[in-house]
Formats: sequence, C-alpha cells, structure tokens
Amino acid sequence: ACPYILSPPQCGHTYCALCILRWFFSNVCVHCQGWCQDLACPLCRAPLPEIPNVIPRTMSVLPFTPARAANERIMFLIDSLGRPQDVKSSTPWEHGGHLRTEWQGRDRYVGRHPSHSLTSI
Repeated sequence: ACPYILSPPQCGHTYCALCILRWFFSNVCVHCQGWCQDLACPLCRAPLPEIPNVIPRTMSVLPFTPARAANERIMFLIDSLGRPQDVKSSTPWEHGGHLRTEWQGRDRYVGRHPSHSLTSI
C-alpha cells in the first residue's frame, strides 16, 4: 500500500500505510477512545505530536502523511519488475499480473489519502 512517513518528520522513517495505521489504532485507549499515552516512532522512538481528543479531528493532527517521493520510487520499481525479460515470458508484476493486481487492490483499499476517512475517529 502507499508508503507513509511520520510527521513531523523528526526521524524520517517510512512505513506501509496499512502497517502504520494498524500500529496507530493499536494505541487507542479503551477507556477514553483517544490516545492517552504519548506516541513515538516505532523504530527510533522519536516523539510524535499529541493527538487531541476533539472529534472530528483535522487532517493536520494525524501523525503521518503520504510519502510521495517513496511512492514514486516504488511505482518505478514495480513498473520495472513488470517488464518481461523476453518476448515469450511474462512476469506477475506486469499490468494484469497477479502480484501487481494484489498490490493495486491493497493500495486502493487504503487509498492515496487514507487519513481522510480517519478524521471522524
């Protein structure tokens, strides 16, 4: 799925959108349905901004944002994997291939801007 970077980018670590969303929501407090504990980057422990408990939340308070440069590089690499090595062979990463179709399905599931659907949480 689309790569996301933690923001503000104090550490610069990039994550799969599905993975960072899973991590983010695993930290929701069962009592207040918010984020009572301070959040930090799962890799380097750099502190993330406090998430207000006011609903709906604005996009600017979410601690991640799409990593567009990383996404462009990933798409370039996927496209290069999709090029057949010779005329008779095909690769699962080419257009219509099962690996590319699976990737695109996961990417659509989260979408380019999954945080739009998260502002009401």
